[in-house]
Formats: sequence, structure tokens, C-alpha cells
Amino acid sequence: MLYAILDQVVDEYEPVTARLENDVDEIEDDLFAADPGVSRRIYELSRLVIMFQRATAPLTAILQTLMAESRSRHPGTELQDHFRDALDHVLRLSERITAFRALLQNALAVNAALVAQQQNDEMRLLTESRPLSELSARRW
Repeated sequence: MLYAILDQVVDEYEPVTARLENDVDEIEDDLFAADPGVSRRIYELSRLVIMFQRATAPLTAILQTLMAESRSRHPGTELQDHFRDALDHVLRLSERITAFRALLQNALAVNAALVAQQQNDEMRLLTESRPLSELSARRW
């Protein structure tokens, strides 16, 4: 019975993971579209991914403990196989969440680089279109 509950819990995380993956893909597309709100969306999605990671992280330890205890109480392999199956799903889920966090961190770094490049390009256009003496005089 416990295995069925844990398996259901793990299976219910799959649609959440798929939605997060879709959101990460959308952010990757928006990065190069010069969307000014992409930084905020990256940050907000990063927070959601971290919350999801915190919610799922204890499952690994729980399943490992249950596997160890089932070995001593139930010498048959059927129950352990069920727990191992659930643990495998949790480990794959954990790997995907970790990958999402890394992708979002990289996306934030790329966004910062793109913003800096855009600012540099704008400054170059400003300085090329006006003489330096004019820019200095206006500043003072």
C-alpha cells in the first residue's frame, strides 16, 4: 500500500516537471528576442524550481530508508523492486530539476551578457554620432 502511495506521488510530479521544462524552453526562446521582462521571468522560474527541488528532495532519503528496512523485514525482492522503481523515478526527477536550475543560471548569465552588449552598442552609437568634446561639455 505504501509503495502505491509513493508511486502515485512521484507520478504526479511528472506534469509539473513537464510544465517547468516548457517554461525553461520558452525562456530560452525569449532570451534572444530582446524581451525586457525575461530577467524577471528567469528569476521567478528559478524560485519555482528551487521550491520544487525542496519539495522533492526528501523523497530520495525516504525511499532509501524504506528499501533498507524492507530488506530486513521482508526478505523477498518484490517489495524492494517496487521501492527501487520509485527511487529510480525520483532520482531521474531530481536530475531534471538540477538541470533546470543549471539552465536557468546559464540563461541569467547569457541575459546579462546580452544586456551589456546592447548597452555597449548603444554607447558606441552615441559616441560615434557626436564628437567627444560635445559629450564632455554637456556633461559639465
